[in-house]
Amino acid sequence: MISVTDRLVFTLRFHVVTAFILVHAFMIVINVRLGSSWNPIDPETAAPARIPVQVRIYRFHLYHRCVPDKPIFSQILTNTLEQSAIFFLSTMALSTYLDGKGEMKLIPVLFFVFALGRIAFAYL
Repeated sequence: MISVTDRLVFTLRFHVVTAFILVHAFMIVINVRLGSSWNPIDPETAAPARIPVQVRIYRFHLYHRCVPDKPIFSQILTNTLEQSAIFFLSTMALSTYLDGKGEMKLIPVLFFVFALGRIAFAYL
């Protein structure tokens, strides 16, 4: 039987996936904000009016406003941060209750499902 600390360390190692998802969400928001920042020389962003602009992220064309109150990417980042905190706490608590190597196989499966769910939420 594996000790509780071994199970917690095993689970913490998989939380690298969660950290990667969070960093990726932060990078998307940073790229969008830098791409649509205020530029007084550019006539599209010089006016205080909200002018729709097209932002290209990877292969996806997404539309948002130049000076958004709360763009969709910030909402995705906020939701991802909230879900990651809940997922971290729940997997750490679950790993203390699982016994043996057979039950600990559930942890990588949960991380895979979490990563797929975040990708589906952000891009689909």
